[in-house]
Amino acid sequence: MINIAWQQVANRFGVPKSTLESNSKGFAVIAYGKTGGNELSYGSDLDLVFVHHSPENDETTGLANGDKQVAASQFYMKLAQRIMHIFNTRMNSGILYELDMRLRPSGNSGVLVIHINTFGQYQMQDAWTWEHQALVRARLVYGNEVIAKEFKAIREQVLSKKRDLAKLKGEVREMREKMRNHLDKSEGDLIDIKQGLGGLVDIEFLAQYLVLANSCEYPNLMEYCNNVSIFKALATLEIVSEEEKALLISTYQQLRDYGHKATLQNEALLIDKRLLTEQHKITLLWSKFL
Repeated sequence: MINIAWQQVANRFGVPKSTLESNSKGFAVIAYGKTGGNELSYGSDLDLVFVHHSPENDETTGLANGDKQVAASQFYMKLAQRIMHIFNTRMNSGILYELDMRLRPSGNSGVLVIHINTFGQYQMQDAWTWEHQALVRARLVYGNEVIAKEFKAIREQVLSKKRDLAKLKGEVREMREKMRNHLDKSEGDLIDIKQGLGGLVDIEFLAQYLVLANSCEYPNLMEYCNNVSIFKALATLEIVSEEEKALLISTYQQLRDYGHKATLQNEALLIDKRLLTEQHKITLLWSKFL
């Protein structure tokens, strides 16, 4: 996909000169959410952020037919737009994946592709706590070894920051309540699989909080992007008990199964609360840690 988009843009502008020296595209894709956590499901969109590491004042080679050269940053912008166009092209069976780019610095008002150094500066100085929560689930899915190392260093520097736990708890709880108030569709005996009390997002937020709260002391927590591995690591470190780990993993997997079935049947992500036998235990765990 990226190679196709690259070729199409290169046919118009040539390629950034720095890519000729490094023999790489100088471009990377960071995946967040279910994509980052290797947990793509039916109907998932792709939460992506595009970065590059082109040197300042880099520009394209231009073409022999006289087309003007453009700044490398503009080339990467065109590349991002072309990638999005390919993903969003509607075919007989629908589109490939919906792309969600809102997790990039400054959200929808930000540029589509940023320099990796700008990404790092934003994460360290300007990002909100919920953006650091999102970084727990982030991994590089495309890019050369150099930019991969740069991203890994940024992610580890951010996640391992020593934090004021009272402030962290307050901000995580506040964001969770905002989401629940706006998105929870639970009613009567039906519980929202994702947003309801004890649902998927409560479990995900708990994992993210515990990583942010403990990575400064236990750096190996930063190795994992998926919730199951995070809970296993937390149990190994005795931050959660073996029983709590088993509860969190089994409930998370059960809720995901219910969500898959609902999506395949074109139904709302709601389930009869009588089927959620462990829901109250999840809410107790939430109260214990947060």
